[in-house]
Amino acid sequence: MIEIDIPIDTPMLRRLAEEGAEDLVAAIADKEPEIKAAIRQLTEEAKESQEPVRFKASFALTLDLDKNAITTAFSFSVKSTVKVVTALTDEGPELPWKEGE
Repeated sequence: MIEIDIPIDTPMLRRLAEEGAEDLVAAIADKEPEIKAAIRQLTEEAKESQEPVRFKASFALTLDLDKNAITTAFSFSVKSTVKVVTALTDEGPELPWKEGE
C-alpha cells in the first residue's frame, strides 16, 4: 500500500486516493516497456517532422457506490499527426466569410 501524506479526513476518500495511487503506480510499472517505446517513437517522429513531442496518458478513477467498488483505468497512446498549411489567397474562389458579404 502506498502511504499518502496528505490531509484527507474522510475514510472513503482516503481509501479512494490510496487505491488510485497504488493502481496508477502499478499500471505504469506494468506498461513501462510499452510507454518507453511509445515515447521513443514520438521522439523519432518529432525529429523528422519538427513537431513538438507530446505523449498523452490518462488515468480514471470510478467509485461505484452501489457495488462498493473502485475501478481504475490507465491508458496512453501514440498519436501521429501530419499537418499541412496552405495559404489562402484572393486569387482563389470567393470565401464565404469575407467582410462585407
